Amino acid sequence: MQGLPIVLLSLLTTTWGLAQAPPTVQWQRNLGGSGEDLSSSIQQTIDGGFILCGTTFSNNGDVSGNHGNSDAWVVKLDAAGNIQWQRCLGGTQPDNGKAILEHPDGGYLMLGSTYSNNGNVSGNHGSSDVWIIRLDSIGGAVWQRCYGGTLMDDAAAIVQVMDGGFIIAGSSRSSNGDLTTNAGSTDFWVLKIDGAGSIVWQRSYGGSSSDNASDIALTPDGGCVVIGTTGSDDGDITGAHGFSDVWVVKLDNSGDLEWQRACGGSGEDFGVAIGARDDGTIITTGFTDSIDGDVSIALGSNDMWSLKISGTGQLLNERSYGGSNSDVGSSLKLLGSEGVTLTGSTRSMDGDLSMNQGMVDGWIFRTDSIGTILWSKTLGGGLSDSFQTLQGTDDGGYICAGQSSSNDGDIPGNNGGGDVWVVKFGPDHVGIREAPLLGRLALYPNPCTDRLWVLSTRRTGEPTGWQIVDVQGRIASEGPLDQGTNGIDVSQLCSGAYSLVMQWADGRVTAPFMKE
Repeated sequence: MQGLPIVLLSLLTTTWGLAQAPPTVQWQRNLGGSGEDLSSSIQQTIDGGFILCGTTFSNNGDVSGNHGNSDAWVVKLDAAGNIQWQRCLGGTQPDNGKAILEHPDGGYLMLGSTYSNNGNVSGNHGSSDVWIIRLDSIGGAVWQRCYGGTLMDDAAAIVQVMDGGFIIAGSSRSSNGDLTTNAGSTDFWVLKIDGAGSIVWQRSYGGSSSDNASDIALTPDGGCVVIGTTGSDDGDITGAHGFSDVWVVKLDNSGDLEWQRACGGSGEDFGVAIGARDDGTIITTGFTDSIDGDVSIALGSNDMWSLKISGTGQLLNERSYGGSNSDVGSSLKLLGSEGVTLTGSTRSMDGDLSMNQGMVDGWIFRTDSIGTILWSKTLGGGLSDSFQTLQGTDDGGYICAGQSSSNDGDIPGNNGGGDVWVVKFGPDHVGIREAPLLGRLALYPNPCTDRLWVLSTRRTGEPTGWQIVDVQGRIASEGPLDQGTNGIDVSQLCSGAYSLVMQWADGRVTAPFMKE
């Protein structure tokens, strides 16, 4: 096999000025058909384009191949937002897409929920199941797997772990099939699968009322944190405040519960998205209508609410954002050791907002380390428009996706009903000092036997060297980077899981791989 060169694709680093202007919109697209279409996840791909997934009720316009009712919808875009291919996935019953990842072996892994047991779906345990489908590079199904029991089981989010497996967060009412316990009503359900989709471990967490997970993030100690909303005050939940609370659980790498934290007031508080920094600090977003308890300031109806929690579960800080109407947080992007960018939707045009085009607008803003807003931008038209997901891009900007029902204002058109709405923002030049984004790595083949080749999304600067680290953090191999045509020799490694660490003068990037 001829060696693949190490390709250095572009990345803009942060400037240190004091500019507070929001990033500009480089392009935006409305995608869909005459039915309701919604995006829930978007990722930049190694080729500089984007892969998104969501749910479609359409079978016209940009959508073809719907199996019936709602399907999971996967769309591959080029770097300018043009559709390269699309796939409807599912059966004759309701199916949806919740999250999508670019697989290190090429192709994609989509997480969703399904009521079907035909079409692309087999092995449904009953009612709704958590559903994984492995896709090739053009969206063809490679394998799929349903997880759950006879009652309702629903997917929320997925992350890849160092050993090549994946951890899925969702919610479940079942206590049979793939599940062993249920505390009552709906529980957080977290399961780890290996690269072939087999369950490694699974755990349920909750109390006697409804507990629903919404997002998951890896922590630097090898565990993870899961966020959602709880109505319980028993079982695994202590310290509940009212009708519903934001609930954060910290798990070790075997799924055992290390600590939990319920945050909120006497009203309704919802946890939606979560991230963890390198020092273990946890940042969340969601929304609240409480005016007491952990909520120090109420600005209006619902406020976007962000929490800062220590790695041991202590509430360090909280902040409400919005105006006098309803404002909801949906996604976040942690930036170095200081800032965070948040997205969601807003009905307000006062308080932290200065403009609203109509009913509901998409809202994106950035804060400093203590939560002060550095810049803010709303986009939308006369109807309902919202951002559901946010990711950083290799040029230092952002990609946002969600849903738009408008056909005026900032919106470039509408195919009917609600459309998938994708907005590409340019580089964020706000001047706070933090580590620059260094891009991503793709490793081929993975698993490998003799040699490992590397593709990087960074175009600026030459890498200075590499290390291969085992699961215990020990250096198994290292060297200078002169492997552009010969790859990295891994023939002497023992079989198992490793990480490749690529070093630049201003930081490093890590990617997992398996040695056969």
